[in-house]
Amino acid sequence: MAATKIVAITGCDSGFGREAAKTLAEKGWSVVAGCFTADGVKSIEAEKGTIKGVQVDVTNDKSVVEFAKQVEEVCNGRGLHGLINNAGIAPTGFVEWAPLEDLQKAMDINVYGQIRTTKALCPLIRKAQGRIVNVSSICGRYAFGGAPWYSCTKFAVEGWTDSLRREMRPFGVTVHLVEPGFFKTSMVSIEQYSKALDGQWAALTDETKKAYGEQSLTGYVQNIKDQVEMLADPDTTKVVTAMVRALEDRFAKVRYPVGGSARFLFLTMSHLPVWIADGLSAGMNQKYNPDGTVSRALPRRLDLVALWLVGVPTVAAGLCKLDFSTFVATSASTVLAWCLSWSMS
Repeated sequence: MAATKIVAITGCDSGFGREAAKTLAEKGWSVVAGCFTADGVKSIEAEKGTIKGVQVDVTNDKSVVEFAKQVEEVCNGRGLHGLINNAGIAPTGFVEWAPLEDLQKAMDINVYGQIRTTKALCPLIRKAQGRIVNVSSICGRYAFGGAPWYSCTKFAVEGWTDSLRREMRPFGVTVHLVEPGFFKTSMVSIEQYSKALDGQWAALTDETKKAYGEQSLTGYVQNIKDQVEMLADPDTTKVVTAMVRALEDRFAKVRYPVGGSARFLFLTMSHLPVWIADGLSAGMNQKYNPDGTVSRALPRRLDLVALWLVGVPTVAAGLCKLDFSTFVATSASTVLAWCLSWSMS
């Protein structure tokens, strides 16, 4: 009989991490569940399956070293088959509003916390030729206005994970990313966002308040509410399933974008020419309308307009004269215009 595989997971107090710990334990994995609070440890150990709860603060070197020791004890001379770096927070606010302390805290947890935990457990993972799963976000592929600090951390997660994957390849260790879109979790709380934005607004200078106008505050909160109601998926098991697949699939993918908002909307927007993506983003945030908004002449990019209205038909007509079919001519000219649009953005 095959020996039980061992996985360490951070951020198991609630949400995706807790559900992943429960699911993997039910599937026969031995789980070391890292929790930030003592109550979280007690709660997770009450679940079915082989789960050992360990209190850990991923922002603290000594705490992570102790966590690694606890994992090593569970491994008992064997290696660690899986690590899921799940712990994270989601700060909000505009660049001009949000304090840098929020960015520092988010980096400490979302980025440095992942790196710190991975460095501590790498020897055990290499020993088992295991897998590392870093939880990112679709915000690591497409940055939203109003979430600069969160996007900053998730782009960093994408970058350091790509580097780690290439470094671990010679050791037989694979590294994967889970990129959730909008899901209805405690992290996506309108009340939490509203409270944070109210505090940031109160701390702004009079000049900044005048430039933005109070409707920027109320309008942005309403935008968030509208998008959560329209796009947030209530089925959080999709994210847990992606985590499990990253650990168990024979040919696991490098990236797992999860949810309709990630796979079909924002991932697509991330590949669009910038001028189109920015226009779509503005259309999705129409209630964010600062007092200092300046009028813009339309069309803003005559070169792009000319490319599509003149260039595409001209190239297609020329290809048709060279005896290419209408379908091939149209397709080729459209692809060319698309590539040029992207490079001109």
